[in-house]
Amino acid sequence: MALAMVILAITAGCGGGDGVRLTDVQGKVQFAGAPLAYGLLEFIPDTSKGHKGPAGNAEVVNGVYSTRNGGKGVIEGPHLVRVTGYSQKPAAGSGDETVVSKPEPPLFLMFTIPIEKVSSTCDLDVPASVKGFGLAPKGNSRRANDP
Repeated sequence: MALAMVILAITAGCGGGDGVRLTDVQGKVQFAGAPLAYGLLEFIPDTSKGHKGPAGNAEVVNGVYSTRNGGKGVIEGPHLVRVTGYSQKPAAGSGDETVVSKPEPPLFLMFTIPIEKVSSTCDLDVPASVKGFGLAPKGNSRRANDP
């Protein structure tokens, strides 16, 4: 019985965390020299430089972001930062699948910026030439069921 209690006490202390310390990141995001109205960031550890760990993320509002505001921090080190930008925050759906809505398309999708060392502050500058990056060319879309 005493052995069972010792085992229970030892195992209760295990699994209290994965031992990974995440750093909250904050900063500014500029697009074409002006604050990005709305966007999403994904911080991916740069494995080509030997960095690994979980990806982080953040929401950009009026050119400012912080992983503390609903995002996820990162392990400091080299990252590939994927940026998706919008001219305004996309409207929330009504939840009614029968209502036809035409969402505002993004300015660019998942433009990747390599950062040598992401730490607690990381400002990003996305050039104007990126507009349209990752988007399908207009006119190439087909209606559903078109051959």
